[in-house]
Amino acid sequence: MAFRASSSPSPLTAAMASCGAVTAQYLIGKAIRDGVYFSQFDKTTFWKMMLLTSAVSIGLAIANARFAVRISPSKVVPALFLASAVLFLTEWFFLQRAPAIVAVSLFLHVSGSRSVQRIPSAR
Repeated sequence: MAFRASSSPSPLTAAMASCGAVTAQYLIGKAIRDGVYFSQFDKTTFWKMMLLTSAVSIGLAIANARFAVRISPSKVVPALFLASAVLFLTEWFFLQRAPAIVAVSLFLHVSGSRSVQRIPSAR
């Protein structure tokens, strides 16, 4: 009996690649978030933004936990990543037109989405 290689990746390979892609997206997002934010605002406003981000993250995590109970994580997680991608494209589009608004949006998006994307995958 000959061994036949599968054309699709193993679940472990797919999980490792996905984890690496999500981690890279988060780290790059944080670097861009900080660069855009500090190009628009003084460093003394950073603590206010961190407080706002914490409040938004808690609210998003609670809302997502309630939402994830009704819908399978296999449907919620891809939808959240798609929504995040659409928001990244929207932020990119408006960056030259309204940089201060995009700086705040990007800060909340990158920091807040981490709490939302983490909850369903923990099951």
